[in-house]
Amino acid sequence: MIGSYLTMQMDWPEKVSGLISEFMYYYKNVEQPTATDRKTFELCKEFENEWSRHR
Repeated sequence: MIGSYLTMQMDWPEKVSGLISEFMYYYKNVEQPTATDRKTFELCKEFENEWSRHR
């Protein structure tokens, strides 16, 4: 969903923001993040940067 928002294929930033919040809770509590976790974390940062420009 994050990738879809960033490539302008959907426009539900509130929904994506909620999913990011859930992921960030998980990410902060995991002992050893996987490569997928790190990639998702980078997408989350991209989304936050993009959305902060439009708020």
